[in-house]
Amino acid sequence: MRIGIDARLYGLEHAGIGRYVMHLVKELQQLDTTNEHVLFLGQDDYDTLKFPAHWTKVLADVRHYTLKEQLTLPQLIKSTHVDLMHFPHFNVPLFYSEPFVVTIHDLLWHEFKGFNVTTLNPLIYFLKYGGYRLVVNHALVQARHILVPSFWVRQKLIDQFGLPGNKITVTYEGIASTFSTNVKTSQPKIPFVVYTGSAYPHKNLRLLFEAIKLINQKGVVLSLAIVSSRSVFLDELKAYVHREHLRPYVKFTGFLTDQDLRLLYGQATALVHPSLSEGFGLTGLEAMAANLPVLASRAGSLPEIYQDAALYFDPRDPADLTAKLTQLLTDPQLVADLRAKGRQLARTYSWSTTAQKTLEVYQKVL
Repeated sequence: MRIGIDARLYGLEHAGIGRYVMHLVKELQQLDTTNEHVLFLGQDDYDTLKFPAHWTKVLADVRHYTLKEQLTLPQLIKSTHVDLMHFPHFNVPLFYSEPFVVTIHDLLWHEFKGFNVTTLNPLIYFLKYGGYRLVVNHALVQARHILVPSFWVRQKLIDQFGLPGNKITVTYEGIASTFSTNVKTSQPKIPFVVYTGSAYPHKNLRLLFEAIKLINQKGVVLSLAIVSSRSVFLDELKAYVHREHLRPYVKFTGFLTDQDLRLLYGQATALVHPSLSEGFGLTGLEAMAANLPVLASRAGSLPEIYQDAALYFDPRDPADLTAKLTQLLTDPQLVADLRAKGRQLARTYSWSTTAQKTLEVYQKVL
């Protein structure tokens, strides 16, 4: 079997999807020595990445969400004569009609829409949103099979799109070994909690800012480190922090490598995941692997993924998050329990299992 993978979003600079593609490809190289694989890569990765003999690189210097993607990518893929194509994101070209599977990581565009979640001109936003609905519907209907990172996403697809359950397979994601390595760090003068991820509105960071403000007003010294790559939404949050006089409590680190993030986790008091919706919640598991307690919103897939290894709060209530932070700062037994449960849970998630289940889907649909 000749399997194609759209790897244009390969690598950590492409956030969660890039991490997913990178680890899937790496694990498949070790796992699958029978099938041929064709990787469609952007220019930089095409020039630098090397693969085993039964893996072929194809230059696909085509930007996502563009007309060129719709018109030229289908012909490029067809020219390689793959038997099955894997699109690791919803943006399957409308004119691609050959067998494919698709990974749907979440349904954020369906859950959060309107002018408060975009910086675009209203006309452009509606055009993009209409295009998104068209592309997603095509991907879901035409796919031979759909991969999702949680049962929560699977149920959403069944409920909102009427898809049959036997068309959707859950493939939990894994954790890089970097996060479970032991590191030596010095303890900070001021305790701090960490948020890692994007700055999109659904990530609910203003609730976290409000909780940090409330807890410091009560005389408890606690700061916050935001690990997030630069974006329009991050710039808006920085402006908000300035307006609300939160700069003494909030630090923006920018993008960090996994190694630097592991060092930061070694110094932090906890990771806080305040999202209003999440398809998987990988950053919390990485923190658990690094022996860091996790506070998570009771929303989306997070209770499914974190089980009893996180301390949960209401994502609409800053007072509840403030109370949970205070509890964590004053209850060492709770901290010890969360660390132990988190380490144990993190060991159950592996990228090799993700790749194994994905390969089983490839084999099943052809």
